[in-house]
Amino acid sequence: MSTSPGSQVIIGITGTNGAGKGTIVEILVEQLGFKHYSARGYLTKILNEQGKELTRTNMSVLANGLRAANHPAILAQKLLEEAEKVGGNAVIESIRTPGEATLLRKHKNFQLLAVDADSHVRYNRVVVRGSSTDKIPYVRRTDASHALKSAASVPVLLERRSVEVALVCLVPVLSACERACASPAPCGAW
Repeated sequence: MSTSPGSQVIIGITGTNGAGKGTIVEILVEQLGFKHYSARGYLTKILNEQGKELTRTNMSVLANGLRAANHPAILAQKLLEEAEKVGGNAVIESIRTPGEATLLRKHKNFQLLAVDADSHVRYNRVVVRGSSTDKIPYVRRTDASHALKSAASVPVLLERRSVEVALVCLVPVLSACERACASPAPCGAW
């Protein structure tokens, strides 16, 4: 799918672990032909090159180190640069900081989608998923369960649905996330 430079759509995905971000990405990629750019994939590549184990701690340390050495939006910048180089509509997963959202909002056709689900549902999903970066106890997960609840009331997307339904369900979150990104302090949406 080719797009002219001014018409490229960039969708950023943010949300809690196990909320369904990957399902939204799959729908955008499989049904609408978006190209997928992943912060997790970017960090995984670097950790593999460094010969380090893929753990949530190592990913966080690496991401925070890259932000400290460069700027708070370095991961989003690298993924956006790659998306613009390749062309076509793109989905960037996972937006984790207000700085990343602010950088991406400068793109003409950028939309930020936030995804959340009940903490028990999310925990069960990550247990089934079995990723090496998900091996943390439930108690720690519940600390982040408030992440988007304060931003907006979001219908939980438990089943695969058409992307139109998913996007409609997420629309109430967009304005709350935009307000959160406008504040200078880190917000609960990330």
